[in-house]
Amino acid sequence: PPTIQTFTSSGTATWNRPTGCKTVKVTVVGGGGGAGGANSQGGSYTTQGGGGGGAAIEYIDVTSTSSATVTIGAGGSGGTGSNGASIGSAGSSGGTSSFASFCSASGGSGGAGEPEQAMAMAPVDQQTVVLAAVQR
Repeated sequence: PPTIQTFTSSGTATWNRPTGCKTVKVTVVGGGGGAGGANSQGGSYTTQGGGGGGAAIEYIDVTSTSSATVTIGAGGSGGTGSNGASIGSAGSSGGTSSFASFCSASGGSGGAGEPEQAMAMAPVDQQTVVLAAVQR
């Protein structure tokens, strides 16, 4: 059966090729964008949610690779809310995730801020790189 490794913590890690592994199936997902901030005055406006991170799935020949750097992009930060007539700030974009230089997935865009909504939303920070070692 294939060996499956999942990396979910933001930052970098090192993947080491299992003995006898020739090909890996890599699934890369970028960090989601943060939602826009809101105004606490109440009313009929809403904030925009952050965009989902991109995704890439590839089969990669790793016969000449002993290890590779895995980068996990962080989820974007939520925008700052306001408590007056001003508009809340936009959320930040999520980070790019990658498996060395073989494949990558961009992070989602941050949502726009809007006035007159109850609170700023936090981003969904669930980005992953999944590696399945396929013996071929």
